[in-house]
Amino acid sequence: MISPTLVKPKRQAKKPYTLTPVDSEVLQAVWFHHFITAEQLLRHRDRSINGLAKMQEKLKVLYEQKYVDRFYQPRYEPHGSLPYVYLLASKGIKYLNEYCGTPAHVYYRPSNNLKRSPLDVPHDVALNEVFIAARHLEKQEPRVSLFEARHEWMLRQEIYQVTLYRTTQTHLVREEVRFTPDGFLDFRITGNPPQQACILLEMDMDTHQKPRFQKKIASYAAFINSGLYEQQFQTTSVVIAFVTPTGEKRAMQMKAWCEEQLANSPLYHPSQQGTNGIGDASLFLFGAVPPGALNPQDVFLSRLWCAPFDTTPQALIEL
Repeated sequence: MISPTLVKPKRQAKKPYTLTPVDSEVLQAVWFHHFITAEQLLRHRDRSINGLAKMQEKLKVLYEQKYVDRFYQPRYEPHGSLPYVYLLASKGIKYLNEYCGTPAHVYYRPSNNLKRSPLDVPHDVALNEVFIAARHLEKQEPRVSLFEARHEWMLRQEIYQVTLYRTTQTHLVREEVRFTPDGFLDFRITGNPPQQACILLEMDMDTHQKPRFQKKIASYAAFINSGLYEQQFQTTSVVIAFVTPTGEKRAMQMKAWCEEQLANSPLYHPSQQGTNGIGDASLFLFGAVPPGALNPQDVFLSRLWCAPFDTTPQALIEL
């Protein structure tokens, strides 16, 4: 007796994954922040930490569908699990370009961004917390709204270049210096009249030594005083906020280095005359914030910031 031939049932083709509106919001948040964790995405969307597992599952699907890439945060302790950091993949870039009108084509080459220095990731993650706090400030103080925010990677699309001078034992050395702020925030304050409060952000992770830090102070002074800032940002409102999650001691160290630079011009100065820049003290503020999630009101409206040559704490945005 001949056995009948068994016919295997055909496999049904998997339906292509359809992105939901929430998926689209998540991809746009990843696009803006460049690198972001699942917890930060929850905070960006103003959702409870109770939704972390659901967000992680969503990101897992987007990773499997090749809309995002991911990598582990650097390990500083010998044990313990590390959360993923997410970034756009090529498919996510294409989707945002074609369907959301987001200019993600200038975003990055995904392969390059997976090769990050271990020092870059904590810096980017800490910077994200300031942007997330800025996004939600209006919920705590309705008079203040975030009109515009630009992340470091966006600012890199422009050229910020100034001329600095360094005095040697024999002559004056001129140096063309390029730099990029870590972020730009433009707040609008309702009132009569309405006001604008713009902030250039510098996220400090206690990695810059004194000469490099003072060179940056001189660069910012030249950038503002030369009119280049007004030309590129279309405003005269500005404060340069150096923020650190590494503690009050580091914030006070930066303040002292800034005071030395402005008073004595020990290495670099923004003019040929080399005169001191004490008049530029009002451009700078220094503050320490806790690592991790930030309270918007504490960061922007509380008196935790210190200016050079001033012992009275002040707010980043004065109402």
